[in-house]
Amino acid sequence: MTLYDGETEDLTSVWQDIHILTLSASSGNAYTVISDQLVDYSEYMQANDLAAFAKKYSKNQNLFGIDSDLPDTAYTDSVPNTQDEGNLPGDTSPQPRASQISEGRMLNYVDEWTTGPVDTFNTEYPIFKSGGNCTNFVSQAVHAGGQALVPYNLVTKYFTNVWDYDTEKNDSSRTWSNADYNYKFMLNHSGSFTAASSVFKTYMGSIIYYDWIDSSGANNPDGTLDHANIVVGVSSDGMRYISQKSPLRANIPYSTFLLKAYSEGKTKINTVELNLIY
Repeated sequence: MTLYDGETEDLTSVWQDIHILTLSASSGNAYTVISDQLVDYSEYMQANDLAAFAKKYSKNQNLFGIDSDLPDTAYTDSVPNTQDEGNLPGDTSPQPRASQISEGRMLNYVDEWTTGPVDTFNTEYPIFKSGGNCTNFVSQAVHAGGQALVPYNLVTKYFTNVWDYDTEKNDSSRTWSNADYNYKFMLNHSGSFTAASSVFKTYMGSIIYYDWIDSSGANNPDGTLDHANIVVGVSSDGMRYISQKSPLRANIPYSTFLLKAYSEGKTKINTVELNLIY
């Protein structure tokens, strides 16, 4: 890497700022940084659509200044490929956004309610004493991201095409608080998620579901999903980081999560994964 030695503005920065670097290929595998633009982290995280945000500030390069003809990096950074952004220059056939969800708002919610000295719950939503808060929290995050509610009643509560909650009655549709039902709604009815082939084909905003307990309560998969958490980060070496409720896990490596599960006797674990649609 050759550092930019031209004139630049004085950029006062802190760790959470986003820098957009424009790179120019030099000899061999080297690159020269030809510009460095500072974008405030809070503005980045509040963006409704990260792909549009990246294009707006980097003039049709991605957020990290990598040329668009380089290999796909959808699984190693937070800016996914997209077919929308009809208002951007060069779009000849604008398409409606496939997903209702803003990844930034979703992950902001996860961070707000998993980071802190003690585990706290958002009282605007139901809080279940007999289990279900792991999926309850996933639903909250997806809702905070913008997923539309689908009301339920006593007749439709167990249908997989509804998705809603009732804080006053401390109640919800089965799809809101049960991992197995939640997976079926998100995959088949939300319009915002698609199946991933493995944990290591997920990215930020993905949901991982776990089958590790049978109907008798023993640590044995039985084909029914029991738990869910959210991918909140992907390291340069491909490690996924997850956050969840019940119990609280805040931005821990997936390998650490598995070790904790193994220590609890869950040595047989099946998973299914959903990625956001862009």
